Amino acid sequence: VLDALRDQGADVRELVVRAPDDLDVARLSEHLGEHDLTGVVLLTGLAEDPLPDLTATPAGLALTVTSVQALAAAGVTAPVWCLTRGAVSAGRSDPLRSEVQAAVWGLGRVAAIEQPVTWGGVVDLPETMDARAGRRLAAVLASGAEDQAAVRGSGAFGRRLVRAPAPATTPGSATPATGPVLITGGTGALGAQVARRLAAGGVPEMVLLSRRGPDAAGTAELVADLAALGSEATVVACDAGDRDALAAVLAARPADRPFTGVVLAAGVVDDATFLSLTLDRLD
Repeated sequence: VLDALRDQGADVRELVVRAPDDLDVARLSEHLGEHDLTGVVLLTGLAEDPLPDLTATPAGLALTVTSVQALAAAGVTAPVWCLTRGAVSAGRSDPLRSEVQAAVWGLGRVAAIEQPVTWGGVVDLPETMDARAGRRLAAVLASGAEDQAAVRGSGAFGRRLVRAPAPATTPGSATPATGPVLITGGTGALGAQVARRLAAGGVPEMVLLSRRGPDAAGTAELVADLAALGSEATVVACDAGDRDALAAVLAARPADRPFTGVVLAAGVVDDATFLSLTLDRLD
């Protein structure tokens, strides 16, 4: 990547980042001096190994978050580009090879919305990074016309949303199942709406999971509403994030009445904007 940028005339200044606290305002200011940046390219997303203090977050994702935050704190306004390899597929003959790095693309969509002025985009590199691929990468970075691109041996691809072909037959009811349905977060705002919709669509039985179970506010009214719609609902106290507890609920299901549908509506909101996101919160 460094060779490709330099071959296209860029004056590249390299900065190594191995840990989340490697990049701060002081180090950035010292390294950059009086240079005016026209762009920043982050290769941090390529690191797939875990970090010692994080259990679920790959190093590349964590380093990308802290690097973008440090650049913003230092007042860098040049567009920031994040590079990955194998994080997206550009077609049927191009398999996705790194679901770990794909997380950087999800992060990039957040950055694009929250920081539209300073965000450049995400670019996925090919398995073989030769001179031709290097020229294509440099062209994508220089033009800024695409903020989501995949450089491949056959060309550079921009991400597109295309209309799906009409189905050969008319789709039927939107009801996902005709038998018993399990809903996690079933007594919450979203889960309750889904339960009512399914009951109105003819689902005869539901099991609603929530951490508080029958003690959750509004549960009695919800069960009564579902009964009036012709659906029998059982409310069970179970944290969907507890694997053993969830397994116990599934194991207790009668063999002659298996679940024919599952709706995952459970969640705990602990969100933050990109620049205020901590690694513990991300993890």
